[in-house]
Amino acid sequence: MIINKIYNILQNILSQKFSLNIFKSQKVKTHDFRNLEQGVDYFVDFTESGKFATLTTALTIKQEDQVILSYQKQAIVYRAEELESYWNDESIQRILLKKISKVT
Repeated sequence: MIINKIYNILQNILSQKFSLNIFKSQKVKTHDFRNLEQGVDYFVDFTESGKFATLTTALTIKQEDQVILSYQKQAIVYRAEELESYWNDESIQRILLKKISKVT
């Protein structure tokens, strides 16, 4: 988690100073969880009326990837802000998500 914060700080400094974003060489992927079964394929806790969510899954998601989840019968797009692996199982990720928009 601290590495992600340092990464974000360095990325902001370099992009402001040089107008160059060398750290974003990978493509942002969108992961649609609407057809997966909550409680089996993934676990999610929503906070602040769906503005943020904490997602736990064994699927590989990278920082800044987008995740589509169902929240109160609406499809919401979130961005992966912070990633953390479980201490006893590196294949399971805990991901802090921030709401971007609703799916139209």
